Amino acid sequence: MYRDPTVSIEQKQKQTLSQSLSMAIKLTELNGTDILSYLQNEALDNPLIEIIVPETYQNSLDAPYDSYNTDFPSSGKSATTVIEATYSKQCESLYDHLKKQLSYEKNIAEPVKALTKYLISQLDESGFLRIDVDTLTKTLHIPLPLMQDAIALLQSLDPAGIGARTLIECYLLQLSRLNKKPGRLEEILQKYGDELLHKRLSKITAATQISPKELYAMLRFIHKLSPAPGKLFNNETTICVYPDLFLTFEENRPTLRYADETIPGVRFLQEDYNKYEVMAGDVRDFARQRLSHYKFIHRALEMRKRTLLSVGTFIVTQQLDYFIYGLPLKPLSLKHIANACHISISTASRTVKSKYIHTNKGVYSLGFFLSREFTGKKETALLSVFQIKQLLTDILSKEDHEHPYSDYQLEKIFQALHIPIARRTLTKYRRALNVPDSRYRKHQT
Repeated sequence: MYRDPTVSIEQKQKQTLSQSLSMAIKLTELNGTDILSYLQNEALDNPLIEIIVPETYQNSLDAPYDSYNTDFPSSGKSATTVIEATYSKQCESLYDHLKKQLSYEKNIAEPVKALTKYLISQLDESGFLRIDVDTLTKTLHIPLPLMQDAIALLQSLDPAGIGARTLIECYLLQLSRLNKKPGRLEEILQKYGDELLHKRLSKITAATQISPKELYAMLRFIHKLSPAPGKLFNNETTICVYPDLFLTFEENRPTLRYADETIPGVRFLQEDYNKYEVMAGDVRDFARQRLSHYKFIHRALEMRKRTLLSVGTFIVTQQLDYFIYGLPLKPLSLKHIANACHISISTASRTVKSKYIHTNKGVYSLGFFLSREFTGKKETALLSVFQIKQLLTDILSKEDHEHPYSDYQLEKIFQALHIPIARRTLTKYRRALNVPDSRYRKHQT
């Protein structure tokens, strides 16, 4: 049956961002190094703009590692010297390190060396051999003794523990190269490794008559060994941190300024534009489009500057006691920043992300000054998680090591201080501080 086509009109509301606003949002999220890359890409489409590369970037590109001073400089120095930079010397990879040692082995049969080289390529970043040996032997169609010789050769290389298939084997490989070690430690690890590492000591004591004190001494010795020997050789990338804001104090009065000298910018080539402007047709239209493009970039950079100064000023104002008196950080969230600076939470998040501020205490990420609020009763609602952890650290530092506080006792101590906090929350904070439980602290020296 034929039906006549019908036409319907539907009204929808759609929100679109202008090119200038879209660019401003993008630049707000980027740090100085990323801004430089972004502007360089924009300059490819606009021959009428020139990138202003800060002196700090030019000086840091070719400078050797040892020429950098990572101490926090005093105010009054040039922007080049106030950059907090962390540089990691490039080291050889784990694969290259092991392959080099393998090349020194002259009295090893070539099939064993070839298979060992293959096993090296199968190591994970921690230096463990996470493959099933029996399956690999069948897949490669090689005899089991050859595989065993290759694994033995791999595990004889440096660092000790490389090529282990389990954490216990990793510890045993390291212990085999040590002359001074607790007696019977290797025996206990081989027979009761899981129980020892998980601190189920009563079973070991019942079977071996070794006292808990001796077992804890063994555990402390094990903790000196490396659980991931391969990570010593993982390459690290060079990280350069350029502050976006500089905070100085004069008689406890803060002054915050934008780091214009470390943030890339753009310059409009007016003389070239004047040449194109007098031409007719497409050339003049192209020049005018490029002028509009420059204005978009310039406004976006200015908006980034205003937003960062607004957010930075609010953060400094809220955490002023931290900078002046060294008091704990106050609760501060992205929502607080968004409401105070009249921006959205997403904009606040983009502004704080990957941005740094140079202060009288050093160079910090802006995100460092955000601290969650502890949701307790009204009289403790202004406490931050940072302050709770500091108080917990102070309490634990003064405890009797012969009778350390349990998490239940810590809960009672906080309740006595009118801070009602659940035991499981205290346990979470204690673990975040890398503090073991009371049973283990009792046996620590």
